[in-house]
Amino acid sequence: MNKKVKELYDKLLQGVQEVFSSEKYAEFLEFSKNFRNYSFENTVLIFAQKPDATYVAGYKTWEKLGRHVKKGEKGIAIFAPLVKKEKIVNEETGEEEEITKLNGFRIVYVFDISQTEGKDIPSLVSYLETNTAEDLFQKLLKLSPVPVRYDNLPPLQNGYYSIDRKEIVLSSKIKGDQLTKTLLHEIVHSIVEDDTIKSNEDRRRAEIIAESVTYIVANHFGLDTSNYSFGYVAGWSGDPKRLIKWGSEIMRIANFIIDKISNIPVEEMKLAS
Repeated sequence: MNKKVKELYDKLLQGVQEVFSSEKYAEFLEFSKNFRNYSFENTVLIFAQKPDATYVAGYKTWEKLGRHVKKGEKGIAIFAPLVKKEKIVNEETGEEEEITKLNGFRIVYVFDISQTEGKDIPSLVSYLETNTAEDLFQKLLKLSPVPVRYDNLPPLQNGYYSIDRKEIVLSSKIKGDQLTKTLLHEIVHSIVEDDTIKSNEDRRRAEIIAESVTYIVANHFGLDTSNYSFGYVAGWSGDPKRLIKWGSEIMRIANFIIDKISNIPVEEMKLAS
């Protein structure tokens, strides 16, 4: 095991723990509480209608947050429960109690943040404004096990790995070290992911591993991504214990990628997922 990788992992863990105790994290939580948890069925509906969605909320919620839906934007249809309150007599106590019962569903509409404009939202991450790792970027392009292309992605989406099409898509809006970091993040996704991601916990694991490995590998080669990575991992983990849980896997994959970049001539760089 590479000693430097272990040191970088420990630094990542410390950085994430510091984010949890920061004022920025408290602000982020205050913002996030405005967004309700969506059921699996509604998550599927949102993805089917707008696969690039990141933050979704109803029209009035966005208004309360200081943003408004852009003219002409089409809402994303989801199911909202219809409930009714009934009074029953508790058989044990004989007292009357009020209960809430599900009484069907209705269609409501939500909007993604990319469909709104107005007040900036709190973020745990800071974009990398430097351009110091062009050589690493070129090596990563040759290292990628899947094709890489650019597209005009919506705001807040820097890139993604498509399991179905087996390709990496990068936003044409980002550049420099942020672009390098994003490519590395998506390469990790392409190595560790398959079509078994079916739950929120699967997605959480994939994102924590991808950004953690990105931090370790990038910093190993002189690109400090801590301003972005610490907040990103904290946002996805919600608890440092999850980062510890997958620590061995993170370090193993980081070592694998570092060895490929360091020991194989650029012309021969290939990764098997």
